[in-house]
Amino acid sequence: MSIVKLEVQLSSEELIKAVQQLNQVDLERFVYQVINLQAQRKASSLPQTEAELLLKINQGIPSDIQ
Repeated sequence: MSIVKLEVQLSSEELIKAVQQLNQVDLERFVYQVINLQAQRKASSLPQTEAELLLKINQGIPSDIQ
């Protein structure tokens, strides 16, 4: 696992530059976590069944199937 230690405030452009340092496996893991975060934020204002469905959809296709 790659580790990027930051103790500064980053703009979105600077964050992208930091993410570019990740290897492929860690990048995929990071993207998965960001998508889950986005789904959780959206889900907080949706009906429970719709929220659960969005979480499943945003999990994506496993890399071994892709």
